Amino acid sequence: MTPPVSTTRKLYIGDNLAVMRGMDGETVDLIYLDPPFNSKSLYKGAMGSRAEKQQFSDVWKMNDINKDELADIKLNNPDAYDLIKLMGGINGESWYAYLTFMAVRLGEMRRILKKTGSIYLHCDDHMSAPLKILMDVIFGTGYFRNEIIWCYTKMAAKNQRQLSRAHNTVYWYSKSKKQWKFNADSVRLPYAEASKKREGRTLNRLGSGYSKEGVTVLNPIGKFPEDWIRHIPYLRQNERTGWATQKPLALLKRIIRASSDAGDLVLDPFCGCATACIAAEQENRQWIGIDIDREAEKIMAERAKKDTNLLDIWSAVEIIDAGKAANLPRRTDIKEINKKDMR
Repeated sequence: MTPPVSTTRKLYIGDNLAVMRGMDGETVDLIYLDPPFNSKSLYKGAMGSRAEKQQFSDVWKMNDINKDELADIKLNNPDAYDLIKLMGGINGESWYAYLTFMAVRLGEMRRILKKTGSIYLHCDDHMSAPLKILMDVIFGTGYFRNEIIWCYTKMAAKNQRQLSRAHNTVYWYSKSKKQWKFNADSVRLPYAEASKKREGRTLNRLGSGYSKEGVTVLNPIGKFPEDWIRHIPYLRQNERTGWATQKPLALLKRIIRASSDAGDLVLDPFCGCATACIAAEQENRQWIGIDIDREAEKIMAERAKKDTNLLDIWSAVEIIDAGKAANLPRRTDIKEINKKDMR
């Protein structure tokens, strides 16, 4: 295995907002988040699995939200505040609370992203529509790059009376309108057999895959990627940890390859069983994971030791209790308020 370029390997256990508020602006190259979806469900780890003790509620009420968070949104992004009031007024308390929770955190994520950075927000059909609008307000419609559809197959339930829900959505936004990292060659896919048969033929059209003479020319490393993914299964059996919302390693590695370079810093503020962190390590990126569930540390340790052959780097991972103020990062990019200046 090639020695990793990584130097930053941090896992914070605690509220991601407190951690991100302590991070300097424009320091992260790529953010991937798979947050709660306001699914109104209680999630538990699979019995007998490594994540058996994992549990979190995805039921939202206003008493779950710190009033300071709503005040923060009103001060720093009035448009997001108005949107939350509108959607919450129409759809009720759970939407109001959930979107407040997400908006203040997305605001911090935008601040800490580098100018060439990207953010990938993973969601399902519970809140994909309002989250897209919220992202448009916080990042701006001109910074929207792609709506990526990850589709997979699944068994239907007995007596099911609607189509099987077998896809997730990932929204990709960049920090800049003009400069962002996109490594297309790192995520190219095999050509279809029909495309291979057209190679060398003369066709009366130009564009990607055709020469000036109209002859079909295929890229030897694969076809240009599209905004839908169907070759990655939901989760392979040998990869399962029992974590209720686990995503496949291949999906995270694809995102990391597409929008970051070796040595870049990847942040997952809802890292759960640490799939993004493991993927970042394997792709020679630096990484920071944050999760409020203390089981995340145990699962990550087991995955590093048993699943991914990363035992040699586990001793270099900083495990940080973010519940203690003294352990939180402190910004160095803002001027400390001097009492003399306030006289």
